[in-house]
Amino acid sequence: MKSLKNNYSITELLQTSALFVFFFSIFYYITLFLSNSDMPEHIYFAEAMSKGAMNYAGNFILYGLMNILSFCLSSIFFLVKVDYRAVGLCLLLATAVTYKFRWTYKHLPEYTTPWNKFLLALSLIFVVAIPIPSFFITNYWYIGNFTPNVWHNSTIIFLFPFAIILFLTSIKQIEEFSNRRNLWLILLVFLNVFIKPSYFFVWVIIYPFFLLIEYRLTSRFFKGLIPVAAGIVFLAIAYIWIYYFNNDVGEASSVIINPFKGYLIYSPLSLLPCALIFSLLFPVSYFAFNLKRLYQNKVFLFAYTALFIAIVIFLLFLEDGRRMWHLNFYWQIIICTWLCFYITLNDWLENKKQLMQSKNNRKKIVTLYVPMAIYAVHVIIGIAYLGRYLYTNCYF
Repeated sequence: MKSLKNNYSITELLQTSALFVFFFSIFYYITLFLSNSDMPEHIYFAEAMSKGAMNYAGNFILYGLMNILSFCLSSIFFLVKVDYRAVGLCLLLATAVTYKFRWTYKHLPEYTTPWNKFLLALSLIFVVAIPIPSFFITNYWYIGNFTPNVWHNSTIIFLFPFAIILFLTSIKQIEEFSNRRNLWLILLVFLNVFIKPSYFFVWVIIYPFFLLIEYRLTSRFFKGLIPVAAGIVFLAIAYIWIYYFNNDVGEASSVIINPFKGYLIYSPLSLLPCALIFSLLFPVSYFAFNLKRLYQNKVFLFAYTALFIAIVIFLLFLEDGRRMWHLNFYWQIIICTWLCFYITLNDWLENKKQLMQSKNNRKKIVTLYVPMAIYAVHVIIGIAYLGRYLYTNCYF
């Protein structure tokens, strides 16, 4: 098979191009034909910002890129009458999801066949929570659960690649400190905060903690805090920007502590314990089955601690006023849940060969077949969820 200079095979290039077109088509359909998504609203915001009718939001990067792309596309294809902001947004989202696929494909274990690797990487684009008991009680697939993927919110979709890179770079910095990597972390923190600060809320809490465990009170620890300090400054700017300079006339919003209120807005609290279990059934069950081996694994501990903090933030914090219904302290859960699904699947693949050779049938069933069966359920429901959303215009 011929390969390109950048080590992409012709097959991989065709696969990636086809996926990009596929993802663009999905987002363009959602944007143009489904009213129940955040895309039309975000396009409206971008247009209002470009005309000076609205201040740029604290998460200005996505809106700025939409307006730049809209200007470029309308200048090149000026004879074609389409909404170029919608096209620009869909290009950005398709690029983000395609990158997430390529990143996953690259980091999955090499001994799997290319086709299996392709399918497994693609599965992580569709995997969602198992909606039990919400499906039977509220008829919701998404609301009330803790899912690793969404299709309706453009800012969290666009954030994904930058959050993934921040996660990976942080792990590398904890394992082997580098001053140059510190500069990359500052850039990544900037991008994360000003695209959507959701993952940063979690990162700013756990990253210093793991730095301290690894480096103690040494110079490396204090140098490692530089990106953290920079991120806090960025977040303060975004906070002031959102709550003091970008509030609409009328009822203002602010951040409050109100335990469980965010969850109770859309779901009864009685669903929460089961929702946590079934939403995270694959990663949590796998971690429990392999606790003796994984409890000292830094990557697992970082990702699972992040998920725990993400859920705590959602259950404690809330915005009041007009922004209460947005549940903006939920979005970090999506990133953290996806990272847990990814590292769990990756570890399962790395240990698959060894487990297949095991003569202990009980161990083989519990640690090999049961987790993969659970994962398959997550993926099948995810494909069904996307189909339902596209058909019914309901992402709930």
